[in-house]
Amino acid sequence: MKPSFLARPTPPPLFTGFPYILTHFAGCLYHIILLPKATGLHEPNQFETARQQSQANRLPTWLVVSEMEAVFFEPGLSIAVSVTTPRPRSITFGKLLTKEAIPEGKEILGRYRALLLHADFLHGHGPAYFVGDLTKGGRPASDAEIHRFNGRQPNGLPKGLRQCSICQQWYGLCLDTNIPRLLVSVQCLCQNDNRCARCGQLLYELKLNSNFFSESDGCIWHVPGFCATKHRCPLAVESWVTDSSLSPKTGRNMQ
Repeated sequence: MKPSFLARPTPPPLFTGFPYILTHFAGCLYHIILLPKATGLHEPNQFETARQQSQANRLPTWLVVSEMEAVFFEPGLSIAVSVTTPRPRSITFGKLLTKEAIPEGKEILGRYRALLLHADFLHGHGPAYFVGDLTKGGRPASDAEIHRFNGRQPNGLPKGLRQCSICQQWYGLCLDTNIPRLLVSVQCLCQNDNRCARCGQLLYELKLNSNFFSESDGCIWHVPGFCATKHRCPLAVESWVTDSSLSPKTGRNMQ
């Protein structure tokens, strides 16, 4: 018998209120958008809705139609068919909207109530708070890269960063200011392409799951994907999503 500390963690139950769009925010946190019932993995309306969502949000996105059938949309890359579906340990909803409003009805409202129960279950068995990617999406630097990027430029910026001629912010590759042997990518404001599929506005002022250089303290900071939950679409109309009487339990912190 294997020691308990070597045992693999039990995967959380999968939400079975198919079909839906699953979007990965950051870490263990995912977002769910319920879609109207239809038949077939490649049902045109479902497929196009998920594709539009991926193109606008620029976040990892799945169209989930069953426990063993899902289409994965990787931001900026071609579409691949996945045979299994991610089993999120934490979910949220009502934060991202599709390009066209989802029709209301008893059927989808019933699945929404099931989603509330599933979210409450995960809330009681999941983490007490969320954190972003502690590695900032970086990787260990080679000896040659450490030699190339070690130190600061004459203006005090980490070596490897350049100023954008448009937004005047900094971008490029450099060593992390907190973990010196970690090579990270830094983005400027112009590289922010995470948009709401409904209104077209940016989901957050900075690119999600990216890093930015702060001149005020000389440090590189990470922007976790769950910052997208702060977006409020001015075109939101789904009352059944925003109805406070149906809202799940809250109280967890996101850091």
